[in-house]
Amino acid sequence: MSPAGRAFNNAELLAYLAEVDALLSARVEIAVIGGAAISFSDPARLSDDVDVVSEDMPQELRDAASAVAHRHGLRADWINDAAKIGLPRLDPQLTTVYRGDCLIVYATGPKYLLATKLLAGRAVDIGDAMNLAIAAGVTTVDAMLDLLSEAYPAAMLTPRVQYTVEQVAADVAARLGPGCDW
Repeated sequence: MSPAGRAFNNAELLAYLAEVDALLSARVEIAVIGGAAISFSDPARLSDDVDVVSEDMPQELRDAASAVAHRHGLRADWINDAAKIGLPRLDPQLTTVYRGDCLIVYATGPKYLLATKLLAGRAVDIGDAMNLAIAAGVTTVDAMLDLLSEAYPAAMLTPRVQYTVEQVAADVAARLGPGCDW
């Protein structure tokens, strides 16, 4: 989490989105990934930003987000589109998670999120990846590698990614325990 801002849970995120919505004068639709998207299925999940993957993030949205950030001590770029690089070639399976008067927010589905977390492979992504793997029903090394092969060019699937997949699959197996046919 960024030291420049504070983390928020899903209830706070929804309140901040409502404040952003109130500042908008035109319809804005965004799709999100990362911790914010995960918080819609795991309300206790904290995030310090909202990663937008939509094609266009209007200046009015940036300005409204900046005003809300200033009001609540959030990162100046708590709503940002920096995560658009290296997105999976998968159907994002969008679900509406917030609908205001002007702002509509969609979250990507668990397979899409899982692919991004496995590729990133940071220590902070492992727990998310384990939960997403279970939610998506992608729980074995082979299934995760198949997902990644579908989502990304082969050159991106490095030995580090293989290690991440093996770690997440082992964590999933440990959580599910013996005798589970997942």
